[in-house]
Amino acid sequence: MTDRALIRDDCRRAAAIVVHHARADLEGINAILQEADECDRVTQLFLAVLDLYQALLPELRTETAMKMLSVWVTRIAGVDVTE
Repeated sequence: MTDRALIRDDCRRAAAIVVHHARADLEGINAILQEADECDRVTQLFLAVLDLYQALLPELRTETAMKMLSVWVTRIAGVDVTE
């Protein structure tokens, strides 16, 4: 099992991948994913992205937001949701 502790490079890659996403830069996203893979840090990159969003968007942690995210995930999974 790999170490789940985040290091500075995980956080740097997380920030970079968010910036590449905002710019619709798939090559940049792939480069970051490849770098993380080469360092065996893909799991840590994923956790760092989640930490980044949690820190930047605290409203995502509210009960209402969690319900909305649950409905959204269910819809994109193709399950009919009755509100």
